[in-house]
Amino acid sequence: DNKLSIFVGNLDFQEKEETLWKYFNDKLIEKKDKKDTKNVIENVRIVRDSKTSFGKGFAIIQFIDTNYVTKALLLNGKKMGKRTLRITRSKKIMRNNDDMRKKFSKLNDQQKTVVGRAKQLGKGDRKTLGKLVVEGERAVKGKTVLGRNGVVKQRHGARKERRAADARVTKRSQAFKEKLAAEASSKNKKK
Repeated sequence: DNKLSIFVGNLDFQEKEETLWKYFNDKLIEKKDKKDTKNVIENVRIVRDSKTSFGKGFAIIQFIDTNYVTKALLLNGKKMGKRTLRITRSKKIMRNNDDMRKKFSKLNDQQKTVVGRAKQLGKGDRKTLGKLVVEGERAVKGKTVLGRNGVVKQRHGARKERRAADARVTKRSQAFKEKLAAEASSKNKKK
């Protein structure tokens, strides 16, 4: 939560979470309150290089209350060891949609549909995206399926073409239905 967090910059690369925890607890808790309050910090995260596990020189500290955030901001420019700390409020990062628009503008309608569907699916369903799915309405014979590499394929067992209105079978079925209707109406008249 950016209202409860601060950004601490200009840290030593070998700094540890415990030293930051201790430094801010000592500075922010008033001497008369030290007996009652054990901790004002909820979380400390030093951003580290994944390969060397050395710190990158900055950390995010989350407090239990917004009052401690304002007190911590007053420590901006103060020294911790040999280094002068740079402390600011954590900012909520607003993602730039222009990059996404550029990516999607190159896609055709079929690919945009697939991408839109992928956003709605969970991680497990994303693996099956674009593969043959046999369930519910999507498995109706004759519908097209999105195959590998965005190729649209006709499903096996495609639906046959509809019969012509003047076909022999159609004429026979219509005659039979008319005969049944005539018999039903004659029975109703006799009653």
